[in-house]
Amino acid sequence: MRASLSPLLVVAAAAVALLSACGGGKNNKPSPTPAAGASAAPTRQSATSAAPALTPLPARSSAVASVASAGTPGANGCLTFPLLPLDTSNLPTQAPRPAVQIPQLTLPESAVTSVLPGFKPDDAGQYNPQEQRTANDIVQGTANPQAAAQHLQQIGFLGGRQQGFTGPQRNGAIATVTVQHFVFNSDAGASNFLHAPVISAIPCVMQQQPPSIGQEANAFSYTAPAAQTSVPFAGFSVGWRCGRVFINVSVAGAPGLYTLAQTSQIAQKVQAAFLQAGQPCA
Repeated sequence: MRASLSPLLVVAAAAVALLSACGGGKNNKPSPTPAAGASAAPTRQSATSAAPALTPLPARSSAVASVASAGTPGANGCLTFPLLPLDTSNLPTQAPRPAVQIPQLTLPESAVTSVLPGFKPDDAGQYNPQEQRTANDIVQGTANPQAAAQHLQQIGFLGGRQQGFTGPQRNGAIATVTVQHFVFNSDAGASNFLHAPVISAIPCVMQQQPPSIGQEANAFSYTAPAAQTSVPFAGFSVGWRCGRVFINVSVAGAPGLYTLAQTSQIAQKVQAAFLQAGQPCA
C-alpha cells in the first residue's frame, strides 16, 4: 500500500508539491510527499486534468520574491498550512513561459538508483498517462477537500505528473521515492503552492533547511502511519520552483532509513533532467 500525502512537499514529502491516503496491496508504501497530496490513481473527471502539453499564459511577470514557509507549528511542533489566496489581478510581470510537455519529464532510472541502489521505477521508466495528477488527486486526505480544490483553481493549478520508484520493504513499510511536477498558470501561483502547500491532515510535517536549488525551495521531514495499517513511516521532501512549475522529491520508508541529504541529491538530478528537457529556471 502507498499512503499518498498531499502537497506539503507529497507540499511534505511530499510532495511538496507535496498528503492523501490511497490503498492497494498488502504492503505499506509511504506517501509520495508531505507537500502535495496525490493519490495513486488520478480522478479523470476533474476539470483540471493535465493534458500532455500544458500551455502558458501570455507574458506577464518578473521573479517572485522568496518568502519563508507559511506553515504554523502546533503544540506538537507539526506544521499546518493556510490556504493563502493569490491576488491574480495584480500579478508581477513575468517572462514568457514555454508549454510544459509532460511526457518529456520522464526521469532516467539512474536519477534515483545512483543515490539509492535497489529502487525500481513503477512504470518501467516510461510515460504513463496514469501518472497525470489533477486537483482532485491533490486534495484527497486534506481537512477540507472542497476548499482545497477551490484554492488550487484560484492560484491557477493546471495539472501535473507524479512518478514513483519502489525500494525495499523494512519493518512492514515499502520504501518509495516520489517525484512530482505541478504546473501553474503563473510563477506566482507556483510560488504560492511552494510556501503554503495543500497538505493532508495525516502526517506530522516539520521544516528543514533546503538545499540550494531552483528559484526558491523548501524542505520538510514527515512522519505518519501507513494508511489503514498503522505501520509507521518517515521521510523527507525537497520542493522547489522553476518558473511556473513546482517540483517535489520525497523519499520515505521505515523510520531512520533515509536522510535529507539523500533526498537533496536526488532532487539535484531531477532538476538537471528538468533543465535538459528545455524548461527555464530563471
